This record gives sequence, structure tokens and C-alpha cells, in this order.
Amino acid sequence: RQLNERVCRIATALQDAGVMAGRSLAILARSSAEYLELYFAAGMTGTLLVPINLHLKASDVSSRLRHSLAMALVFDSEFAPLVDELDADVRDAIKDRMWCIGTPQPSARAYEDLIAHAKASKVDWGVRPEDILYLGYTSGTTGPSKGARISQRAVVVGYLYKALAYGLNWHDVSLNPGPFWHSAPRDYASLAVYLGGTCVVTRGFEATEYFQLVERHGVTNSFMV
Repeated sequence: RQLNERVCRIATALQDAGVMAGRSLAILARSSAEYLELYFAAGMTGTLLVPINLHLKASDVSSRLRHSLAMALVFDSEFAPLVDELDADVRDAIKDRMWCIGTPQPSARAYEDLIAHAKASKVDWGVRPEDILYLGYTSGTTGPSKGARISQRAVVVGYLYKALAYGLNWHDVSLNPGPFWHSAPRDYASLAVYLGGTCVVTRGFEATEYFQLVERHGVTNSFMV
């Protein structure tokens, strides 16, 4: 219920900021509960989420934001220096719609303020299964990375075949230490929530911490590379 309330608040806040269905919201952040909140809020409203690779230079981030027509950006405070280096035209497109997770930044509103000042109203946004959920940039082709348009239906079908193939259900506890800008760790994490199970979130992979979390939370499955 708490997660749902926060997601509903984010959905309302995005709409109030003009980030409507079919428009793009980029995220430059490490794995976190906030990342999943934005993923679910995008799904709720029909907004296209644009996950950004954390290892890119400012010029490459600018290219993705420009290509995706991103009109908003949520970023971790540790990436504030990189955000300050974005191309001028890109910054102009998002300057009034930037939110920061973590330490407050002068160039962006605080992520928690985004939630605190929005209503938790439940609205039928009229999202269809064929609507695009996220735009994933892939280097699996020659030349510049291409934006792969992934539909809501494709993600849910992925949930279902994973649940069937691996026997997953609401009793499972999932820990996926890969970065959420990558589709597989993010979708295995959100799959756990979809099934009514438990998702343990960590900002990255460190071997000792990983095994401690497995023991502490009774983790039953992980997606690893």
C-alpha cells in the first residue's frame, strides 16, 4: 500500500509537470526503490521511461536525451556534475523538470518534494497493452546505440514466462544486484512485486554484502551475469 501510494503521487506529479502519456522521462541513477517507483509510475501513466547507462560521458547522455525527446530527468545527486555538463539544448528542454534523488542540488527539485506535494489519487490513465513502457538503448548493433521501444505487453508477457519457466510466485524473495538501467535486473526486480513477492534492492554488487543480504532476507532467486 505504501509503494502504491508513492507511485500514485509520482504519477500525479509527472502529469502536473506536463510529462504526459507518450512523452519521455529519463532516469540517471543507481538501483534503488525510487528507480522502481518511477518505473511503475511510468507504466501507470503511459509515460516512456528512458533508463540511462551510468558509465556514459555527458555527450552520450545528451545524445540519448535528445534522441528520445526527453522532457524530464530524474538523477542521483552523485551524477549532478555530469548533468551540469549536458549540452545546452538538452538542458533547456528539461531545465524546469529535473528532480534529484539524494543530496539537494541547486539545479533540480528534490525527488521527495515531488512526492510530498502531489495527491495520491488513483486515476485510470487509459494505458493500453500496446503502449510503449520504456525506451532501452542497446549497443547490440553497429554504429550509435539504437533505441528499442518495449511495450507494456512485452514486459508483462516476460513476467509470465519467467514465472512459469522458473516456478516463481508470491513466496519468492528476489535480489538482483545488476544496474536497473539494464532491462533484466530491473524486470526481475519488478517481477517480484508483480507476483506479490519480495524484492530486495541494493545499489550495486559487492560479494560480502550480497551473501549477507541473501541470509538476512531469505533470498530465493537472483538474476546474475
